[in-house]
Amino acid sequence: FYGFGFKEGFDKNSAVFPLREFALSNPEFILGIEGIGRMDELMSFVEYGKSFPADTSVVLPTMTDYDRHHFRATDLKNPIEAQRNPGYVGNNIHLDGCGITFITGRNSGGKTNTCLTVEQSQLLAQMGCYIAATTAEINIADQIHYQAQQFGNQQNREGMFGVQLEDSMRIFYKVTPRSLVVLEGLAEGTTDEERKAISGYILNGFHTIGNNTMMVTHDHETVSSFRASGIGQ
Repeated sequence: FYGFGFKEGFDKNSAVFPLREFALSNPEFILGIEGIGRMDELMSFVEYGKSFPADTSVVLPTMTDYDRHHFRATDLKNPIEAQRNPGYVGNNIHLDGCGITFITGRNSGGKTNTCLTVEQSQLLAQMGCYIAATTAEINIADQIHYQAQQFGNQQNREGMFGVQLEDSMRIFYKVTPRSLVVLEGLAEGTTDEERKAISGYILNGFHTIGNNTMMVTHDHETVSSFRASGIGQ
């Protein structure tokens, strides 16, 4: 009867509530608990760094705080794939204020994985964690966005075209020169001319802001037009 009827209330009044009051009124106790939590985080980072295969280099990136975002890494590998695939091939990523970086190539060639690797590594670096690379210098990003392919549904007021434009607009009005953005689902438009025009407007807008934007695309004509204008890489 005591266990079902009185124990819960008695324990709360005699132990739980007094301990809570003590914790809230004792700064040293709170700092001690926070310190234990931070040590646990740091130890988890160390264990994460040890979890990669022996032939995979891991490094704590040099973090910078420039006015514009940049990202330089040598032999950068995906933080998930590199753990379970010893033969995963790394890439040298140099986003040094280029504005727009076009990622092109055949299907299943690694375009999306490359962009995911950059953004995941950016997040890990800003956490103070290891990344799978030989060397890395990464700027603090105030905004990190990834626009993936989206499709319209009956709950949306707009179709697929409108949903994609809304997503691009939402990202555009948030980013600053210190932001990192990946675009993989730009509005396609109805015709080739319309698609190229809309893509050009959006990309020129991000280029004007000055953030680092990675664009995944099969549209080689748009890439060629930006290359002819000396914009991006």
